[in-house]
Amino acid sequence: MNTSLPSKPERPLPFTPSDIPADKLVIRAVAAHAVAAARGPSVSPGEISRQFWPRDAATHALIERAATAPATTVTAGWAAELAARATGAFIGSLLDSAAAALIGASPRFAMNGIYTLALPRPSSTTGGAAWIGEGSPIVIPQAALVAPLLGPVKKIAIAEVITRELSEASPEDVEGIVEIILKNSITRTLDLTLFDSLPATAVRPAGLTNGLTPVTAATGGGHNAALGDVRSLVDAAVLGGGSGAVMFFTSSGRATTLLGYAPALAGRVFGSASIASTTLIAVDPRAFASALGDAVEIRASKETLLHMEDTTPLQIGTAGSPPTVAAPARAMFQTDSIAIRVIMRMAWAMRVPAVSFISTAFSW
Repeated sequence: MNTSLPSKPERPLPFTPSDIPADKLVIRAVAAHAVAAARGPSVSPGEISRQFWPRDAATHALIERAATAPATTVTAGWAAELAARATGAFIGSLLDSAAAALIGASPRFAMNGIYTLALPRPSSTTGGAAWIGEGSPIVIPQAALVAPLLGPVKKIAIAEVITRELSEASPEDVEGIVEIILKNSITRTLDLTLFDSLPATAVRPAGLTNGLTPVTAATGGGHNAALGDVRSLVDAAVLGGGSGAVMFFTSSGRATTLLGYAPALAGRVFGSASIASTTLIAVDPRAFASALGDAVEIRASKETLLHMEDTTPLQIGTAGSPPTVAAPARAMFQTDSIAIRVIMRMAWAMRVPAVSFISTAFSW
């Protein structure tokens, strides 16, 4: 007689923090806020998150971190760096963004409760090590240290409008729609800002080419000119203290041309619609550093009024003679729509000035 006990049916193991697709956390949190706003004040984003992704503890924590002690961004444990990890993973998932490629390949810091972070380095590229004989004194250089500052983090905001029908879609469709909206919104802004030549202001970091003198482009055209420009840019970056393992950024079309001349650079050349075809930038990712704030602010509303302007948005109404009224404006309640707002905080800096660029009409 067989007296063995019947085997228990296998049960799926719950997700642990390391199982969560980190690049989806911000997307799912935004989707939960949007659906909750569409369904009314009786439904919270946390309830939508638990309904849509019942085993995704990280998304729940990102949504509810302000109200629940175990998930605050200052509590020790895996939730302590949750917001920065989620933001970093989201930025790193922007496959069409040249800026995201550089940020993903370089050192990244979580500025949890930190205003600025010093990145010390010797003021000279001369090494301090030396060969010595037996019993001889060791060379002690008196190198001065410089400390470029990373931060403070600046706000980068996304504001989009979707229709209420989003709340009727499946969890997979909601996640997919929100992912497209967020990634399209932030990709162009990051590329435009990171690779321009504008100085830092109270609202944005400096572009990488700010204050730099462009390298002279090679002449003669064709293969030799293209490789000559690459060599000049690498040499300039190394002279600034870089390693020589640089990444190249230019327009999408010129990136294709450069790879045709130099296929060995595959994986190191990135094109962007936000970079002019007359510009080629070389950056050592080891010399670049970025920082992420410790919070992602997400809001959704179906009762607000927005000025639908993507260049110079105004206050809805400004007193004066005559008063200024922002137009065109859109009422979410009247058009049965949902307004989404996401605010992240970022900063970047060159730890070492290992960046160079050419800005001219190339001969190739």
